[in-house]
Amino acid sequence: MEVSAKIPQISTLSGSLLSKNHPKLYNQPEQDDLGSVMNSIEIGSRIKQERKRQKLTQEQLAALAGVGVRFIRELEHGKPTCQLSLALQIMQTLGLSLKILTSDDRPS
Repeated sequence: MEVSAKIPQISTLSGSLLSKNHPKLYNQPEQDDLGSVMNSIEIGSRIKQERKRQKLTQEQLAALAGVGVRFIRELEHGKPTCQLSLALQIMQTLGLSLKILTSDDRPS
């Protein structure tokens, strides 16, 4: 099945991730060669990797970002209903960024 060329993309510094607007793609845990992530579990995993790379505990990151430790745990475990604004706050605290791309923006 071919996917429409207009599916929005979100990318982190290390790659891009498809939005959950397309449920079939959202549930696939595959990655392409650009490091794309396809679901909340992979987003949480990338956040956890960066936290550990910076040698921060979940408690320290929560304090730095001004959120609860429970939120950090749920985000890192890929809870799909985590509040986007807080997830972005965590990413900003870690020095990560997000970029939204359409399929037209992606290199061939």
